[in-house]
Parts: sequence; structure tokens; C-alpha cells
Amino acid sequence: MQVHPDGGVIMFGDYVSDTTNNFVSFFATKYDTNLNEEWTQKWSMFGYNDFRFAQILSDSTLIVSGAKYNSNGLVLRADSEGNILWTKEYPSYFQMYTFEYGDSLMSSSFHDENNSFWPVLVTQKKSDGTIVKTDTIKSQWSKSFPVYISFNSDKILLSGVEGSGWSAAWFGAMDYSGNLFWERRYWWDTSGVFHQFKMTIPTFDGGFLTGGSTIGSSGNQDIWLVKVDSLGCMSPNCNLGLEETNRALEWSIHPNPATSTVHVSLDWSVTNDRAELWSMTGQRINFHSFKGNKMELDLSFLPSGTYVLLLLEEGDIVGRKIIVRE
Repeated sequence: MQVHPDGGVIMFGDYVSDTTNNFVSFFATKYDTNLNEEWTQKWSMFGYNDFRFAQILSDSTLIVSGAKYNSNGLVLRADSEGNILWTKEYPSYFQMYTFEYGDSLMSSSFHDENNSFWPVLVTQKKSDGTIVKTDTIKSQWSKSFPVYISFNSDKILLSGVEGSGWSAAWFGAMDYSGNLFWERRYWWDTSGVFHQFKMTIPTFDGGFLTGGSTIGSSGNQDIWLVKVDSLGCMSPNCNLGLEETNRALEWSIHPNPATSTVHVSLDWSVTNDRAELWSMTGQRINFHSFKGNKMELDLSFLPSGTYVLLLLEEGDIVGRKIIVRE
């Protein structure tokens, strides 16, 4: 449901448009301020189509998005009374969630590239839905998928789900070129089978409030809210991985301070981990694959300052500060 500029609301959804063939299509119903129905538009379609999101744009036109019966992304734009202006299908893009983005549109989706699926943000023309560009979301978790996008001055906020066997709620912040500043995963409890953030909004203290739903192993569903700081953390230093755990004490970096190259040594061996270099403001600089128990990192390109090296192993994160001197 979306609030209309005249104070009424528009309810969007899907309905069974052909009971014989079990076809499902999209609809919109406009209500006035007293919730009296003003009009209903039903957009009949072939097959079982999947409604995902709708929005009233700044010019009072409507955007409805989801997926067609063949899983291709689908976006429909209608005028202020629900008459279709254009409909666009996106082969190899799946489950579009489309939002107004200045003079354009932006959709979150999955993109099929050589049988590999990547979460992407797709910028489209308002006039006809043509794709202007596609930015791959470079998440450390390959199955991260945003279902809600909000825009906050210098960054885009993403809310959604990360699935690897069972699902964690996921959200992050990225710049307008598709580069992640940070990303976080949260669980209500580890026995849950599905966690999802459905919206993230900024708060007056510079942090964010995010929330969604959880489904436990017994099938119960709950609503939850999570308050985080400006880097998506519920507790200090979560962006740096500097909490003192036993594993955090079992590796070293030398020399430190460093001028060019540092050597990383572990007391355990890893098979396919990631080493990430971050600034103290929470921006990822680069990352490397890590195997065995030793590696070298070139820091000669960095200006003097303090940085953080993170090791990510099967969801665990440990970190060390590195001081660079020119």
C-alpha cells in the first residue's frame, strides 16, 4: 500500500485472473481519504506472475514490479489512474524490485551471467524502462539479495536477505557506482530458518533503523527491528572485527608499522578465506583470496594512516589494525 499525494492510498497486489489455468496477474485499487474506492485497474497477464513491489512516483504515475511466469524480471508503468504506459520484460534478470531514482528508475535483481547469478542494481529510463546500466553488488556473500532500496545523500541503503542453506537478514550501504561501503548480516536466533530486512531508514543520530521478519524452525513468524550505528553495527567495532576472541589472538602481522609490505602468519591453516583491507571510516579498500597460513600484502599504494585487515572464515571475522608510514 502506498500513500497518494491527495491523502488517499493505492493498494497493489496480485489476483487470480484465470481460474481454469491458474493465471495470476497484478492489480491496483485507489481509495480516497475515507477509504472509499475510487477506481480499480486489473492488468491481466498470461501465466502465473509474481508481484513484488509498487511505488507512486513523484509525478503520480505508478511503477509495479516483480517477475513474469518465466522468471524474467517485469516492470509496468501506469498513469495516475492505472492506465498502462509501458510494460518491460527483462530476460536473464530475476524478481525486479523497482524504485524511483531521481529522473530514472532503479531495480534490485539477480542477473544470470554465464550460468552464474549475481545480485545487481539496474538503472532504467522512466520513459520506457530501457536499461541504462547494471552495477554488480560486490558482496562477500555471493547470495546476498536486496529487496528494498532507499537513498541517503551520498549512499544507497540496501535491505534484504542472504541465503546459504538457511537465510540471514542482510543490509548494506554502497556508493552510486555500485561499490559497497559496508554490509552486515544479522540473525534473530540461529535456530531460525529465514530472516529478512525489508526496509532501512536513517535516524537523527546518524545511524539507521532496519527491520523485517523472521521465521523460526517451528514455523512461527515474528517482526523485528534492529537499531545500528552509521556503519551498520549494533556494538562498537563490529565493522573492524576487533573483538578479542581466542581466534583473534592466533595470528600476527609484521612489520607493524609498515612502509610497503606486511607478512600475515596464522596458527591455523585455511582453504578458501578472504583477507580484506578497510579504512578506519569503514570503507573496503581491496580484498584477496587467502589459502594456507601465510600471505604477503602490498601496502605501498596507501597514504600514511591506520587501517584494518580482516580475515573472514565461514562467517567468522577477526581483525588487526595496521599502521602505514610513508
